[in-house]
Amino acid sequence: MTQSCFFWSIEVVDSLSTRVMVVDDELTVAKLIQELLKVDGFVSEVFHDPRDALAAFERDPQAYSLMVTDQTMPGMSGSELAMTVMRLKPGFPVILCTGFSATIDKEAALAIGIKAFFTKPLDMGEFLDTVSQLLGSPGNQ
Repeated sequence: MTQSCFFWSIEVVDSLSTRVMVVDDELTVAKLIQELLKVDGFVSEVFHDPRDALAAFERDPQAYSLMVTDQTMPGMSGSELAMTVMRLKPGFPVILCTGFSATIDKEAALAIGIKAFFTKPLDMGEFLDTVSQLLGSPGNQ
């Protein structure tokens, strides 16, 4: 089913079987991503501390279909979080977002298994297309 949202169209996947984990220490950014996902029918859970996100993932890795994480956060970087969850659940799709990072770029992110890399501010249409593509891929739900 194609659904129009703002000024773009995307393919909406079955959101009842998906839950997106959003990890960002900036409340406004996390809420913006959560609202973008909600408008397109995705259920998400927001974490402001990557250690809390990791603990939730360790308790129930099957509860999540995708992670969207910031790179620069206190306590643990997004790339560290991503590598840890991908070790626990190989093939788990992660989108890494960053305003600026001297420690990781798109090539390095993709090399460690991260599925998509975005710089902030997000291109909302491209971001939502990527989410739909990742969640629509066989074996990711």
